[in-house]
Amino acid sequence: MKLAPIAPVDLLYTLERSNYQLMLPQLLRKERYAAFYAELCRDPEQYVILDNGAAEDEPFDFEALAVICQTMKPDELVLPDVYGDAAATLQLAVECFDWFAESDEWEQMSSVKLGVVLTGKSPAQAFELLEQLYDRGYVLDVVYMPRLLVQPNRLDARIDLAHRVQDLHSVMRREVPIHFLGTSPLWAAEIRTAAKYVPFVRGVDTSMPFNYAWGRVDLKHDPRKQVSRPEYYFDLTFDDEQLALASLNLHTMQHWAAGRD
Repeated sequence: MKLAPIAPVDLLYTLERSNYQLMLPQLLRKERYAAFYAELCRDPEQYVILDNGAAEDEPFDFEALAVICQTMKPDELVLPDVYGDAAATLQLAVECFDWFAESDEWEQMSSVKLGVVLTGKSPAQAFELLEQLYDRGYVLDVVYMPRLLVQPNRLDARIDLAHRVQDLHSVMRREVPIHFLGTSPLWAAEIRTAAKYVPFVRGVDTSMPFNYAWGRVDLKHDPRKQVSRPEYYFDLTFDDEQLALASLNLHTMQHWAAGRD
């Protein structure tokens, strides 16, 4: 499994330890962030996913995302979704696919892969969303599974859903990558288990190494502690101890993602 770290702007340089990236559209308003990700998008060794901003409470509509795709040329686009609402997300996905099919602008971004967030109030709703898209004849390049599916009474929800989705694709004789959108402090070590039991999941993005470092927590030694992303996360400035912990935590999560303890 590949790891896409999400770092504060001051720590963007740490992302060079990965070749798998998630670009947040709302942060492209920051010149330093935009310049850094423009360089990543130009690097053929880097794989860049453009997020839709919904999980950051700044959702972008698909026309705005299309403009970013045309200018930045990421490898992949997370189509707009409505947090926890499978029906509304389905409607948005249909509108997006139809818009791209009918728009002359599509030719300028036809190399960008398109994926849908399998959201809902339960894994069953998320899976039904995928089935409805396929029943309508839409073709997905990738599917995303959001961290909101991880709940106290169902920590393994995404792992189970990944198995169901993989089984469906096997029946359809299709290979569609799966990406975990974000990680939940309810189960910091989820990706360690996922790397072992759903190794076909392509990747995951997370700010967790830096969240925990800000809280002065070593993930390797205290993975059960729950630390959420702090306010004004992207503008944080770390002291030396926090920087050292961020490096250690990033190393730990990269090992987990690779299936190593």
